[in-house]
Amino acid sequence: MTVSLTRNQKILAALGVLIIASIAYVVLLRPTASDETILIEDGSAASATQGVFIDLAAQLEPLEFETAVLTDPRLLGLQDIHTSIIPEALGRNDPFQSFLAPTKAR
Repeated sequence: MTVSLTRNQKILAALGVLIIASIAYVVLLRPTASDETILIEDGSAASATQGVFIDLAAQLEPLEFETAVLTDPRLLGLQDIHTSIIPEALGRNDPFQSFLAPTKAR
């Protein structure tokens, strides 16, 4: 059985093969971002993950904490309402030991 294709069908088949090959390249063979390196300030190379971390750290660096909160009279006027923990007597040395067996001296 011989299949004869028209000129238009041959062109469409070739385009289909090119599209499938392009998709396969993008999905399977294209270098990923983790393969790329980034130069950092001291001249050494860093991976993409390290670069993302450096960028995030640079965004967090300008954050500051207002220390005036620690001297606020409302904070200083708070009462301590802690509950004391009363120590209890020690239990058995061996909790798995039988009650009928003689106990060891402490």
